[in-house]
Amino acid sequence: PIGVSNHRWKAAAYRRKIQNGKVFSYAIVMFTGIVVFVSLIFFNWDQVLNSFPILSSIIILPLFGALISMLIKGSEKDVSKNVRDLALWISIVELGLVTLLCYQFDLSNSDFQNIEKKTLLSKFGISYFLGVDSLSLVFVLLTSLLFPICIYYTKLSIRFRSKEFMVCFLALEALVMGVFSCLDIVLFYVFFESLLIPMFLIIGIWGGKRRIFASYKFFLYTLAGSVFFLISIIVMASVANTTSIVELDNYY
Repeated sequence: PIGVSNHRWKAAAYRRKIQNGKVFSYAIVMFTGIVVFVSLIFFNWDQVLNSFPILSSIIILPLFGALISMLIKGSEKDVSKNVRDLALWISIVELGLVTLLCYQFDLSNSDFQNIEKKTLLSKFGISYFLGVDSLSLVFVLLTSLLFPICIYYTKLSIRFRSKEFMVCFLALEALVMGVFSCLDIVLFYVFFESLLIPMFLIIGIWGGKRRIFASYKFFLYTLAGSVFFLISIIVMASVANTTSIVELDNYY
């Protein structure tokens, strides 16, 4: 019957809409809103802010968005729009988290704040150590402001493989946030060197006419400097017996 066929067609269209990822961006917003709403009602807001690992969330959220973007399927046109919308919502939520970070930050205190620390390799003194001061907070805020603007205007310049571009771009945002918030010099080195990978891909695939030459030149020059940087890290860590940037600053 015609009525049954229409219902089947609508169900199939709705299933395709879910499969191509159109609802992912709305799901992210709804989930974030529910979490905020529940925390406002059932928890003390100041206590939530003090205990919430906001720096880790700022680093993990874009990676989570990149993972979801990889799962989006469908036609090239639909995937391009849906992935861009998802990345834009992720970056807006990221900006909201950074706004909370700025609200929580005490400008009268010159020390590092929002400290998160967990030992990774006790033998070498390497730890997952995050924190921000007034200077690094400015760079974190600028990063969170620039990325949604850049994502919004990619519709004017990115004409192919939009999903792969957004995955690289969200991964780049996470790594840049890690660079500006980490307080362990080995962790800083890992974040800094890792962001070369998405940068290399972005320049080499979506760059200008001489993008291949530019990407290899960028990678090789940065890699050459990274070798001396790694040697310096090893020397400083062995002499001071710590990889903490705070302790290294006091030591030297």
